[in-house]
Amino acid sequence: MSDKRKVQLVAREGVLSQIIEDYKFPNCTPEARAEHEKVLQLLHEETVEEMEELGLKELKEEDEMEELRRGYVEQGRVKLAIFWVVFITLIMILCFWANAEPITVQCNDGVEVDIIAPEGVLLNEQKIKEMEWIRGVSGDFEVISLDNEKGLFIEENVNGVKKRVLPKWGFGDIKLNAPVRMMVVPDAATMSRLFRLLGTKVEPFRKHKDKTLHVIYLVVEDTPAKTLNKPITKLMLSEWEKKYSSNIGFWAKQGMSSLSLPAKNVKETLLKTENGRFSAEALFGMTEQHWKELNKEDRELFDNQCALLVLMIRKEFGEKSLHKLIKNDPKKMLIEVFDFSDMNHFNRSYQRFRSDVLREIKQDKMPDHYLQITPA
Repeated sequence: MSDKRKVQLVAREGVLSQIIEDYKFPNCTPEARAEHEKVLQLLHEETVEEMEELGLKELKEEDEMEELRRGYVEQGRVKLAIFWVVFITLIMILCFWANAEPITVQCNDGVEVDIIAPEGVLLNEQKIKEMEWIRGVSGDFEVISLDNEKGLFIEENVNGVKKRVLPKWGFGDIKLNAPVRMMVVPDAATMSRLFRLLGTKVEPFRKHKDKTLHVIYLVVEDTPAKTLNKPITKLMLSEWEKKYSSNIGFWAKQGMSSLSLPAKNVKETLLKTENGRFSAEALFGMTEQHWKELNKEDRELFDNQCALLVLMIRKEFGEKSLHKLIKNDPKKMLIEVFDFSDMNHFNRSYQRFRSDVLREIKQDKMPDHYLQITPA
């Protein structure tokens, strides 16, 4: 490698270190700021790895490294260099990340599989390839796992879960329009390290080469019901929308997915709505894009309040009424069909229902069967 490249590496490491330590990000959402920081950290990690491969860390004393940095970043030009690094970083976020190339790995059965990056994420090829990936197939589900026992756990349970999630809401089970690739990791820390996700994520109808597939990034830390019900419910609701060319309200998809968990977990979810700040009208009006712009705490609060909203409609008005509301404009339907005078009227009913449910849960009087959704 040329001396020029070595100089550039050392200088880049120095500039990135300074940015990570000192740079004050412009006003933006916490999630956007976190993404910026992740990009910078990734750039720094990969720079250091390349330097270590070349022995630069071992061969260069601190004063020599500083001299190299000065050769690339002259005094008085550090701010300009920082500007360009940040500028390039933002370009990466907007352009390169969204088109991150998949990484091909060979699984234990000799089959080569593409590890597809989550939307908006740049994978570290070295970290992905140094892992041992175990492959299994169960119907339309291809399970790519880092843990043989947990991979088998998913294979044995995923089809059973898939057959139950739609019928419990009064919809018939349907065939998948696209195969499902499940990237299974044993814990949240591994998911963060490899895929830069905070937990399980479902990405339906991803375009990959000349085909379409569903991708699920799955953390396996609990029982089949708690691990699989929520992501498979989200997946099958997307399939239902595709099959019937019908849109289900975002509020309904989030709420129905949260209510797919065991009763104990549903109670925990509902208790978190006690200080909910979203009105029923705000829940109905939320779009997925707006939801993504919320911070993590508000996204979770929204999902929890949607679970309460869906539970109220399903239990108080019935299965058919829920179907009408999730397929149509709920605000219009509530006034024209359900005889609410306006959204304030409905919101008062929603708040009363919340108070009643929370009181029953806190007093340990809420029966589990009330929180379990079954076909009418």
